Amino acid sequence: MSRSLHEDWWDSFCQQYDKTEDEMKSFLFKGELSKKEFETLVDCSIQDFITWGYFIDYWKLFSSCPRLIECCNWTRLDELSWVDLLSQKPEFAEKCDKWDEFDGYDWSTLLGNQPQFADRCTKFDKFDGEDWSRLLRKQPQFEDKCNWRKFKGGHWRWLLEEQPQFADKCDKWNKFNKEDWSYLLRAQPQFANKCNKWDEFRSNIWGYLLGKQPQFADKCDKWDEFEGGDWAALLYSQPQFADKCDKWNEFNPINWYCLLDNQPQFADKCNKWSRFGFDSLKFLLLRHPQFFDKYPSEIWRHFSAVDYKRLLVKNNKIAEKLDGKNWSQLLCKYPQFEEICDWGKLDTSNWASLLRRCPDFAEKCDKYDDFSATDWKNLLSEQPQFADKCAWHKINRNTILVDLLMKQPQLIKYCNTSIITEKGKAKLLAKHPDLAKYFPETEKQAKNNQPELF
Repeated sequence: MSRSLHEDWWDSFCQQYDKTEDEMKSFLFKGELSKKEFETLVDCSIQDFITWGYFIDYWKLFSSCPRLIECCNWTRLDELSWVDLLSQKPEFAEKCDKWDEFDGYDWSTLLGNQPQFADRCTKFDKFDGEDWSRLLRKQPQFEDKCNWRKFKGGHWRWLLEEQPQFADKCDKWNKFNKEDWSYLLRAQPQFANKCNKWDEFRSNIWGYLLGKQPQFADKCDKWDEFEGGDWAALLYSQPQFADKCDKWNEFNPINWYCLLDNQPQFADKCNKWSRFGFDSLKFLLLRHPQFFDKYPSEIWRHFSAVDYKRLLVKNNKIAEKLDGKNWSQLLCKYPQFEEICDWGKLDTSNWASLLRRCPDFAEKCDKYDDFSATDWKNLLSEQPQFADKCAWHKINRNTILVDLLMKQPQLIKYCNTSIITEKGKAKLLAKHPDLAKYFPETEKQAKNNQPELF
């Protein structure tokens, strides 16, 4: 059985402290943990993808297992755990003994969420440009403490995306690379006059930028370099550029799936319908039922009755795509669609399946004479009231007749019992001994003490 990601993180957390699982449990908590508490502890294991360290999400843990608040060895929480906990629940501050051990990343993260702890911080002079950018993005009021000289180009870009008012303090515009500019201009186009990297933008950057800021289209000289994926990403949000696109045939199914979901007007340009996965097609059709005539015929058999109901509510033209089996399944759950049903599509097995669950449709059926023995067995097993419509001579197989009578023994009065084998009689009489009167020879043998027949 595969392990969960949290189980792997828990193992790494234990290794980080060079402790076994049992040692770690007693290291973190006083007393024994229940099975549920331990499983929750493991599920609350986290990896921080900036420091790459491992820690416990104590707030999530305490929310699920509040008893552990009283059992917690608070001195065992590391810096990552404290920052995460205090960011969400500052009321635990008095239990924290790691304030002096927080580094710039810890403080910038914590103060970004809980600025009221600023008076406890003695490490502002240790912050690097990334720490300051992280903090000021959320809490610009700390600008008076900031050492702007520590900022590099990427730090400025990160900050100015959300706090453009600090632009007058930036002296690193010429240090921004093309990726920095693409992110910054997408969020803050007013800085375009400072950009000196237009010529370095490749098609993927242009697609990303123009998708948000189409007014820069006159600066783009890379249209002929756009690939299918670049066009799909751009047209997703800016369909007005479609007249420039000459790469429709290069779109892959994923490109088309994403584009058509947001811009269904391009459906006529798609030539990849047969290459879509069923889940993608199903999702698209449920959101855009007008696509029904684009779908390959084999896809329709995969939809459930619930899917068809949702589709028909949006576009009843989809009814023409349903076959007899689809209609049988749909009407069993949603009989209100009978008015748009093409009854001629239902074959005998479809009718037998439908009438088993919805006998009220009996008057709609004109195929009783065509029912096979199996159809009659399936229907009569659930709805014996149709016995008068049955051509009983068609049920001429021992196994079918026995299976039917096992469920509906009262129907034996309609049956040709002569086709039932000795083995079939034994099986039938073992469950319904009162049917012995329909087998005089067997009843006579039983009276003569010949139990082997049973």
